[in-house]
Amino acid sequence: MLKCENTDIEFNGRTFHVQTEDWGEENPFVVTRIFSGGKVLTSVKTDYKSWLALDTHVRNQKLKKVLSDQHFEFVEKIKQGLWY
Repeated sequence: MLKCENTDIEFNGRTFHVQTEDWGEENPFVVTRIFSGGKVLTSVKTDYKSWLALDTHVRNQKLKKVLSDQHFEFVEKIKQGLWY
């Protein structure tokens, strides 16, 4: 399991929290959620079950990239007012 990314963003007077995490080999998804006021506003899951057969180093490199890219994508959407 890889670490998770967390970012707080202020937009139009609201605070949004973006959290992206790897749920691990038992549940192979990278999940990003956007929170505001303690509520989940949206969530996206990327399945990586097909990568489980890859070499551990290769799989971890791919996961790090997906986790980072997915997290950054949602942070940018909030900054541009496009997340919803």
